[in-house]
Amino acid sequence: MKTKSVSVVALAAPCAHLLARRWALRNGLRPWEVSLVAWAAGALVSAAVVRL
Repeated sequence: MKTKSVSVVALAAPCAHLLARRWALRNGLRPWEVSLVAWAAGALVSAAVVRL
């Protein structure tokens, strides 16, 4: 992994996690669903950045 990718992942994944968590809470999902959605969003963004 390139150094640039590491720094992008360090910023992008937590942002995606936070935005997905807020979205899930606003839409009335249960606590375990909120966690699942937030985790999945962070993981998907991390994987996408690593593939760049």
